[in-house]
Amino acid sequence: MNQPSNQATNQAIMVIGHGDSAPVLQETINVLDNEKIDFFIHWDKKDLQPKLHSKKSKIFFVDPIEVRWGTDTQIKAELLLMQAVQRHGGYTMAHLISAADMPLMDANYFLNYFDGRKSYLGFSQTPNNIGEDIVQRIKYYWPDRDLKGHKLYIRLFIAKNKLLGTDRLKDHTLQLYKGANWFSINTTYFDKVIMADKTPFFHSFCADELFMQTILPELNWQDNKVDDNTQAARYVDWGRGTPYTFKIDNVMELKRVKNTKYAFARKVTDPSVVKAVFV
Repeated sequence: MNQPSNQATNQAIMVIGHGDSAPVLQETINVLDNEKIDFFIHWDKKDLQPKLHSKKSKIFFVDPIEVRWGTDTQIKAELLLMQAVQRHGGYTMAHLISAADMPLMDANYFLNYFDGRKSYLGFSQTPNNIGEDIVQRIKYYWPDRDLKGHKLYIRLFIAKNKLLGTDRLKDHTLQLYKGANWFSINTTYFDKVIMADKTPFFHSFCADELFMQTILPELNWQDNKVDDNTQAARYVDWGRGTPYTFKIDNVMELKRVKNTKYAFARKVTDPSVVKAVFV
């Protein structure tokens, strides 16, 4: 566990969200509302931007794009947020979350824990154990459409790429790494991410789980005995769901891991869960 620093550093919470409202995100803002914690929000262009408020934190909305699951638009939304944080300046740490994540730290603990000395990026696979099923996510050319739940279409696109002999990686020497797409990292790494050749990650499929890890392999220092979400300081349960949605019945479970090594829990759709954990 990080030791508290003498002076809290400025934190940027980068949010990717969609939908007609953002009640869980509002509760997240309420919990972390602090003059040293600001929120940068990408809200899907096809949805109405939610009205959010705070007392101390600043809230910024970036110019949005339409985000489609599994496509490179997820990576592009991340980049828009990182560029906005970098332009604003003054932040030591940045945390990527979804609007369906809730905090598991109060503001003071959060500020002391993330003092900038350590970054949290989860790795589940390295070049030594990545299979062809993962490589083909960026090796092949994928359409700019949401393929969630469309297993037949996915198989058809794979077959088409194989038939055409597509290999978008043939001119690249990328060493692929994979892990959780949510992270908490020192903003000094933003330059490398923004300046990197991102061509292989465009026209891809679910490459947001490869993007940061492949560009920042030096952050793969964590204990491999710990799952990639825990490495990223996220409390996520893939055993009870895909992932599991924490409910009011899980409040005591969430309270037990509050103010420990988990910054956020994923996922939550009921704002009363956040209120009950921080009552």
